[in-house]
Amino acid sequence: LPATPPAAALPATPPTCTATTLGGSRTANAALAGDCDALLALEAALVGTGVGRRELNWAPGRALTSWKGVTVGGTPKRVMKLSLHGSGLTGAIPAQLGSLTALTELNLSRNRLSGSIPTQLGSLTKLTKLYLHGSGLSGAIPTQLGSLTALTELNLSWNRLSGAIPTQLGSLTKLTKLYLYGNWLTGAIPTQLGSLTKLRHLYLYANRLTGSIPSQLGSLTALETLELSGNRLTGAIPTELGSLTKLRTLALSGNTLTGCVHPPLWLVVTHDLSRTGLSYCPVPSGGIPLGLGKYQFIGTYLVITVPKTTHEIIWSSSMIAESLVLCLTDNTESSTLCLNAHDGSIAVSYSDRTDGVQGSATPKTKSVLEIIADSASQTEKALSW
Repeated sequence: LPATPPAAALPATPPTCTATTLGGSRTANAALAGDCDALLALEAALVGTGVGRRELNWAPGRALTSWKGVTVGGTPKRVMKLSLHGSGLTGAIPAQLGSLTALTELNLSRNRLSGSIPTQLGSLTKLTKLYLHGSGLSGAIPTQLGSLTALTELNLSWNRLSGAIPTQLGSLTKLTKLYLYGNWLTGAIPTQLGSLTKLRHLYLYANRLTGSIPSQLGSLTALETLELSGNRLTGAIPTELGSLTKLRTLALSGNTLTGCVHPPLWLVVTHDLSRTGLSYCPVPSGGIPLGLGKYQFIGTYLVITVPKTTHEIIWSSSMIAESLVLCLTDNTESSTLCLNAHDGSIAVSYSDRTDGVQGSATPKTKSVLEIIADSASQTEKALSW
């Protein structure tokens, strides 16, 4: 008689969390039990072999509160934070992760993941921070992430994400940091990003973005960093960017921009404007409001009028060896302040011909107006605004 074939192996029963894991019965801790089961599904899916993976210490017989990277809190108890940064994980992020609806922070960065970002992450509406950077993810950015309206930080950088930046990200009005650099993103920069008025740092460099820089970015009045270099952007730099008075870092090189650089952008502390191939725009005529004062070009001189002071400041500007040199003299002609701005760095020199005081400094983070105020105060002149 022919040999009887061996019976097919039954599929292994997925582990479930026990009372030992939960610190009480599953019935009394139903929501936490669901979170715990989702984490076990995550462990089964991310079958990495790195040191961090071997030390993950997740097991039904161990208290959930002692699991590496897991933070439990709230009433009733839920999994609030999941941080597995650099844990040697591999595999695809399972859809079950979307059931951890109490999560406020999720960090799976610096792993060796595969596949796409699950659309189910759009259900994590309490998330304030989402970090998936440097993990080898591919595919499109899910439009469902636009539902995460509590997000303050979103970092998807250094992956292989492709397609367009979803316009739905314009709904994340609490965002202060948006990092999408180092991917394969294409298409235009969404005008909807101009709605992110709390945004302080916008990093879109090293992608394949096309089209012009949206003028709506000029509405991001809290912006301190704007990095758009290394894309395929075209057209002129919008004059509206001159409204970004808190801007400290501007990177636009590696694109095919046209036109010229408008005066307010000359004064950004760190920039790569010299590598854009663009010249400085001709200085405008007439008064231009600065919020606390106004300035007016008269020939090669820039006259700044400051309210509530008797001083009139004369600011002369010139280009010397690709450096923008700005000199300031008060109307008593007893003190002079000069700024030499070259390739993003600013050096300041000042002198007081009455007291013989002179010196220099190289501010790192301050705006030009703050530099002027600080340096002028060193000459004991009331040139503050």
